[in-house]
Amino acid sequence: MLALLIFISSLSAASLDLSRIVLTTSERWLKGEKAASGLDLKIYSLLEHSKIEKSFLERRLKRLRLRERPLNTVAPLVIPFAFSLQAIKLEVLNPEDDLMKDDVYLYFFVSDGYQTIGKVSDIYRGLARNEGVLLKSYDRLLYPLDGARARQPNGYFLLDYGLVESDGDDIRELKKLTALIIDLTALILASAEPAQGELLLRLRAEVKALADALLSGEHDDELVASTWELKEVELTQLSQKGYVNIWRKHGRDHMFSSWKYRLNLRLQL
Repeated sequence: MLALLIFISSLSAASLDLSRIVLTTSERWLKGEKAASGLDLKIYSLLEHSKIEKSFLERRLKRLRLRERPLNTVAPLVIPFAFSLQAIKLEVLNPEDDLMKDDVYLYFFVSDGYQTIGKVSDIYRGLARNEGVLLKSYDRLLYPLDGARARQPNGYFLLDYGLVESDGDDIRELKKLTALIIDLTALILASAEPAQGELLLRLRAEVKALADALLSGEHDDELVASTWELKEVELTQLSQKGYVNIWRKHGRDHMFSSWKYRLNLRLQL
């Protein structure tokens, strides 16, 4: 399991086409071209230290040319206590591939008003209709990821996640890419000194956009790219019961591609 924690200070929420910067600079690095600026040098350094396979990254960058995700905002929320979040179970109500069974993985990015953290699960293989799989222990915990039992968010709590049918890409490279996405986002946004809350929301939105584009491969089928936002109703239930089960159902009914999955999340004090 790879988990990266990013603590942000003195960053900029200025209007930047972050995806375009990542795309063009990374492509120049892959071609062996010289860095054209100080920012290029920093991005080159991150790419070198990530030890990610160049052929793997090159395939993923192609998706950035095809994907544009709008940035969105969240309503402020008073969160009076600490909690944890786990991804417990994935249920296959109807597989995408009825003949061969599905091989899928999940990616998660959590934003809590202080930081953005991310992880990619292992690949869960051979999933058939009406089967459920409990996520492995090291895949379950989504928040916090620093060893604490629980943590109190600041003003909002967002989970951006995706479910991807795997084409067999090396999951170790996907985990490296998760860390690289957060590092690149923080680096490129680091310039001026805006309000901290504004920057953190911008960081989260940029991370989500890049993750949706890069963490599903050239031949992978991204079945789900979604966001869950903590609301007052879950906070009330959590204070009363000590835990809340959240069920997220996603599906598609089409002549050539029909599928339905359900993800079980759990908030716990």
